[in-house]
Amino acid sequence: MSDVAALVLINCTINQITNVKGAVDLIEGVIEAYPISGIYDIIIKVKTEGQEGITALKGITARIKGINGVKSLVTHIVLMEEKKGS
Repeated sequence: MSDVAALVLINCTINQITNVKGAVDLIEGVIEAYPISGIYDIIIKVKTEGQEGITALKGITARIKGINGVKSLVTHIVLMEEKKGS
């Protein structure tokens, strides 16, 4: 398997968005993290590199699930990345 990118949507417990985002920002492989409005509280972009792509992604999501204040998460693997202007 090669590089894998994914978008992860996180539900947090009440008043924990800032703490969860701070912890997520420290995880290797997290490229971007944004608090959002709507059903989910935070959206993050994760990118893994090399032969262990899916295995590394599972490790990252396991770390996120272990963060105090995370109620649930949903992971969407990116099927195709395109750069604007390409």
